Amino acid sequence: MGVRTTNLHAHAARAPHRKRPETISRVTLTVTPHSGRAPFTPFYRFNVELLTIGAGSGPVRIMIVWGDGSFADVSSCSYTCPRHTYTATGTYTIRIVATDIAGATSNDTKTVIVY
Repeated sequence: MGVRTTNLHAHAARAPHRKRPETISRVTLTVTPHSGRAPFTPFYRFNVELLTIGAGSGPVRIMIVWGDGSFADVSSCSYTCPRHTYTATGTYTIRIVATDIAGATSNDTKTVIVY
């Protein structure tokens, strides 16, 4: 009677290797002018840079937080971006946040002064 041995390591189920998309996004915000008299409506523009390895990546949400309690979703913004007017004097920090489909975020901030 012979003894049969089995190599358990060779028969262990392995999860299929899936290439996960990797993204590195960087968002930059430009605001001009940086100060003005109330009511003040600065001009802004933003740029999102995305490095992609794999499929299915890209920014899905871009939000601007104006620093006065309000915000705007500018994900589909082209040349008709929402404008924002500051009516009260003060120093405001404008923050833009870009989030890609993998959940990675990038942000940038600028300060405006309303007098």
